[in-house]
Amino acid sequence: ADSVLARTRAKLSNLGGFDAAEVDWLDGLVGVAAADSQRVARAAGAIHDTSAAARFLVRSLPALWRERRLGKADSLQALDDGGIAGGGYASLTLPVHRLAIARDLVRRGQAARAEYYLQWPDAVLTGARSSAVSVLFGPLVSYERALAAEAAGNRSRAIVNFQRFLEMTDAPDPAVRPLVENAKARLARLTGDTRK
Repeated sequence: ADSVLARTRAKLSNLGGFDAAEVDWLDGLVGVAAADSQRVARAAGAIHDTSAAARFLVRSLPALWRERRLGKADSLQALDDGGIAGGGYASLTLPVHRLAIARDLVRRGQAARAEYYLQWPDAVLTGARSSAVSVLFGPLVSYERALAAEAAGNRSRAIVNFQRFLEMTDAPDPAVRPLVENAKARLARLTGDTRK
């Protein structure tokens, strides 16, 4: 991730405005993943664009850090709920925020509520950024929707989403193969079809 960010910055050295803010947010996201609080703070401080969407990115990083440290997505949920209601939302954050929120809801026994936060790929998206994010994360969202539906006791919805996930990942990356195997096993159990 670091090398990709470095190459992006080198190629787009004159990047400004919201584009620069998104790259800085991604740098902070790498910091969250690496458990590097200083990097997260630096990235948030580097976002100088004053648009509502860029300010959303600034607020996103501490909320993601809180979820990383405490395993609680309440700050992310409050941020997303406010963004939905008041605009200024940044689409790049959608998959990261929503997956964390949904997983937290499932852990807290509110699996049925998780579907609300995972249905965003169903929307008609306009713009290259939003569409690219939806296509890239669509399979993983289907997998998480299936897990949430299964936890909520909604067998038919779980089956549909496991099937959708498997259809979209016919040639999985090695990192995704464990999810594929898990989805196949869960789908076999849900349908009663244990054939390989």
